[in-house]
Amino acid sequence: MDIIFIVDDLQSEHLGIMAISAVLKKAGYNICLAGTQYSSLRNMLLGKTGLTVLAYSVTTFSVDRCLKLNQKIKSEFNVFSVFGGPHPTFFPEMINFPRVDGICMGEGEWSFLELLDNMKQGKPIHGIENWWIKEDDRIHKNPMRPHIDNLDSLPFPDRGLFRLGNDVSAISVSASRGCLFNCSYCCEKKSAFYWRSVDNVITELKEVISEKDVKFVYFVDSTFNFSPKWLKDFSDRYRKEIGIPFFCFIRADLIDEDIVKCLEEAGCEIVSMSIETANDYLRNDILNKGLSREDILRAAGIIKRSRIKLRITNMVGIPMGTLDDDIDTLKLNIKCSPDYVRVYDFVVYNGTDINSIIGAKNNRLPEDYRGYYHFYEQMSVREARRVQNLRDIFCIIVRFPFLVYIVRPLLGLPIRPLFSGLSYLWMLYYHIKSKHKIWDLKTV
Repeated sequence: MDIIFIVDDLQSEHLGIMAISAVLKKAGYNICLAGTQYSSLRNMLLGKTGLTVLAYSVTTFSVDRCLKLNQKIKSEFNVFSVFGGPHPTFFPEMINFPRVDGICMGEGEWSFLELLDNMKQGKPIHGIENWWIKEDDRIHKNPMRPHIDNLDSLPFPDRGLFRLGNDVSAISVSASRGCLFNCSYCCEKKSAFYWRSVDNVITELKEVISEKDVKFVYFVDSTFNFSPKWLKDFSDRYRKEIGIPFFCFIRADLIDEDIVKCLEEAGCEIVSMSIETANDYLRNDILNKGLSREDILRAAGIIKRSRIKLRITNMVGIPMGTLDDDIDTLKLNIKCSPDYVRVYDFVVYNGTDINSIIGAKNNRLPEDYRGYYHFYEQMSVREARRVQNLRDIFCIIVRFPFLVYIVRPLLGLPIRPLFSGLSYLWMLYYHIKSKHKIWDLKTV
């Protein structure tokens, strides 16, 4: 039996797939990897005689492309197609789309292994936890299994899967799972939070750097400063045994002098902190972030007094907000004086708490369902243009703050292509300038 994982981006590490692949390879299964190009996947399937399982890992932004690819492939080949990743986890109703045989919700290591073992042994597959399975036009909806609370019990991710070579400039590492918070715009609800032992993380890193020329470590955890004790132990071990610069995400209200000292001593080069908006009402009552402006300014001040570089992420076009709020967010960034800035359009995902807050409940999937929309789509053309213009020149103004005094007339100019071009050139500048290409690091 062959299992082909299909992802939209083959140039980046996907830790979820790598974790599942490690479990399946340990059990003796043959794992392949493919992109979303039809001709390439078709060539891989030609000549295969046994059962092949196509396992698509999809986000909300890639699901349409993968569904179309799957329909085309299944019209030619007898394959079993399953979908996993963020989108099926939060929108399991996608099982209703044609030629989708199953969707996996949540953690896939033991669930996928059980599915393959049952298929291999000729056992029923319709009753496996974490799976919704379609058989004879009937959909079997199974409950979720308990979270894997002992993450140390899992094998290390299969880093050979993506074949990025030995000269790897940066690797991704996850030290925890789950979320401690409950932001209204996020699909990942507050859930059980588990973390790996420091020893387990250090052992994995030692294994990787013994095989690859790693120059930078990118910790993908949404809140790396989740535990002062864990961070202190990690700092001591990491500095002595690894010593490679790293990046991590932090929360402002969990930052203090001791936390920053631990990060600095460990060799942290850059932290990323989410502001989202300067407006306390929007940030806390609408987005449910639970952060005050004082938290943000205090944390930024502590970080800026250290050797660690600060990256700040923001949103524009937030529901119930105004352009004035977005400009205030720009001014708050200037006060924080970050080394890097990221700005995103506010995106509303179907099923998130923000839908009920803005009165956009939708319990049925439309025919052209995308699962998300940019909130500026609800604005007038003029309003949307001003928000997009601010998004594009936001980073430039933070770098040259005197421009804030003319930002309003700039935003009203009908020169969208110019602003888009400036945004692209600014990102390219930081891409070239950044020692470890931090500008390109993805947020989760």
